[in-house]
Amino acid sequence: MTQITMRQGLWCHLQHEGHDIAVHCSLWSGKEVVYVDDHPVSEHRNLFRFTGRHALRLNDQDYTLEVEVENPFTYRTEVRLKKGARTVQRESTSMLSRDNSLVKNIAVIAGIAALGAVFGYFAVMLFAG
Repeated sequence: MTQITMRQGLWCHLQHEGHDIAVHCSLWSGKEVVYVDDHPVSEHRNLFRFTGRHALRLNDQDYTLEVEVENPFTYRTEVRLKKGARTVQRESTSMLSRDNSLVKNIAVIAGIAALGAVFGYFAVMLFAG
């Protein structure tokens, strides 16, 4: 199950070999936390990158969990569990989708535009002065 909202961020739940793997990504701070069986095992902050990688060890085997923002405008995100180069499991979601209402999609676009305006304002203030 995967869900994504501006307020709660991205939550993705995977089941693999008897383990519950949950990923939480904050859309505001860029913080990514990976939980295995409700225990945090990895934490990174990705503010300016579109891919986060987390090393996991399950049943004495090494895995990599990747969180990739495929489209920053619709916030289409894919979470992949990999063993070596092989993808074992994947989930993807998008903030703008056919399941969401038109009003919600417009609100998301307005929120993204507002964030861009704030970022632009501070960038100008930082580099113009």
